[in-house]
Amino acid sequence: MDDDLAAALAMSMEGTEARTRRVEGALVLLPLLPSQKAAAQRRKQQWSHRRSYALWALVVLSLAFAYALAGDLLILDPTMACLRFLGGEGC
Repeated sequence: MDDDLAAALAMSMEGTEARTRRVEGALVLLPLLPSQKAAAQRRKQQWSHRRSYALWALVVLSLAFAYALAGDLLILDPTMACLRFLGGEGC
């Protein structure tokens, strides 16, 4: 049983390392973005304010967090760790 847990944890760490590399890759590209301060301030003054925008953003971020958490929990189960959407080779 300890071997199964060790294997599941090792696979989980591999998935975490892959996500870390993707985030680092995205952060490297940030300096290429243009300055957006003027556009953001113009939108803040001219566009209407709606609570629905904030609620939709919260819903999307919550769903993304739930998906990531579910993937991390599923990969701990050796029978699920082979699934392609979790980074496995396929069952």
